Amino acid sequence: RTHPWSSTMRKLDNSSRWALEAAHMAVSMANLAPDPLRTGVITGSSRGPVRKSLEAANLLHANLPLRPTMGPATTLAAPTGAITHALNARGPSWSVSAACASGAFAIAAAAEQIALGNADTMIAGGTDDALHPLVTASLSAAGVLSHSACRPFLPDRNGLIPGSGAAMLVLESLSSATRRGATPLATLRGWSLLSAPEGMASIHPEGEGLQRTIHAALRTADLPVSAIGLI
Repeated sequence: RTHPWSSTMRKLDNSSRWALEAAHMAVSMANLAPDPLRTGVITGSSRGPVRKSLEAANLLHANLPLRPTMGPATTLAAPTGAITHALNARGPSWSVSAACASGAFAIAAAAEQIALGNADTMIAGGTDDALHPLVTASLSAAGVLSHSACRPFLPDRNGLIPGSGAAMLVLESLSSATRRGATPLATLRGWSLLSAPEGMASIHPEGEGLQRTIHAALRTADLPVSAIGLI
């Protein structure tokens, strides 16, 4: 099918293409006609544009010229750049990489820009081409792939199962949503961005970092632990 942003999509890596598609779906669902000066974009990606980067490396190895579009298409900022270009968004926009938490970091950072008054609307989320052979091979070498099924909350869990795709949200201030008569699907009450540097692919055995992050998010939201209904 013909995508309204297809001219931009043809030049992109899979991860950037998926982010652009997800952003278009989110903007359409929100019935949003954003004010460019008050709209920003923050995307998160663990691996970035793997396919375009390998394509550029192969051309370089073969002593062949690189296409001009490979410059912007091979950066971690490519998904954000594609979305800002499509929306003509001129508010705070950048990309973040925080491994598996990249998308969550992007959403929190976008919410902070709204809370600071720097934007009324932010497009935020994550994208990754994690099923690329290079990514799965590196995860396998690190010993973090599951050899059975994904069971994150069970004691006998043995690793992760990667997947490729993107998810993007439209975040906006309550005043902005009220002004345009939008019905919010959810309210983002609190968040926290902390780290647990116990290892390159491990966490504290008692979940100390997770506990600190959860309690910090609850303080931001001004909520007690008893208010949590679902994890």
